[in-house]
Amino acid sequence: MNKINLIPTPADYTCSENFINFEITGARVIGKAEEGLTHALSLFDKDIEFSDSGNLVIYIGFENFPEDIKAETEELFGKRFAKEQGYYLAKKSENIVIAAYDENGAMYALMTLIQMFYENTLPESFEIKDSPDFRIRANKWLLWTEAGMWSYDRGDGIEKYKERIIRKLDMCLKYKINEIVFDGFCFQSERFPGYNGLMKALNREARKRKIHLMSSGYGMGYGLSGRGD
Repeated sequence: MNKINLIPTPADYTCSENFINFEITGARVIGKAEEGLTHALSLFDKDIEFSDSGNLVIYIGFENFPEDIKAETEELFGKRFAKEQGYYLAKKSENIVIAAYDENGAMYALMTLIQMFYENTLPESFEIKDSPDFRIRANKWLLWTEAGMWSYDRGDGIEKYKERIIRKLDMCLKYKINEIVFDGFCFQSERFPGYNGLMKALNREARKRKIHLMSSGYGMGYGLSGRGD
């Protein structure tokens, strides 16, 4: 276990201390694969293509689970938030198997699998049943909320900022952070030229990773309470 450090630690897992060489030959998806799963696969060091003969088998949707996995995961998917974000990840014979009710859970399983690789090796055997205790796991990317100062703004322009934020969104996906306090506390429709287009683009990227970018603001009553006028 000294070769891997899974962050966050899965709720329930067993893992062999013996590592073996392993190469993913392709991803075989049983269920509906959308752009989020495609993006999650792209985060592996080597390109993984969808293949009917791949040794990474991903079941999405309870109706697509084999009967043995249905029985094996009954308790797991009975937990709060598990149907939305939970997953089963195991090595079975020559295959790696993922089972999730929702694409979100399958993406998180892939993020765990990425962390399990060590110099192109994997534990000889493992079984993970994971779901979060908290539905929302957030971080704040503002230096001072009221001013909406972006902590990742380096003053190098819109495109560089956009590239940086997309990299940070991938990091959030890897560690299963799914909400960012991102902007707001002002209600201008166009804070600077190109702002609206930037926000639309970043929100599209965040949604693909199942991440919410939270913007907020103050209503008309802020600061008036107690003034008496």
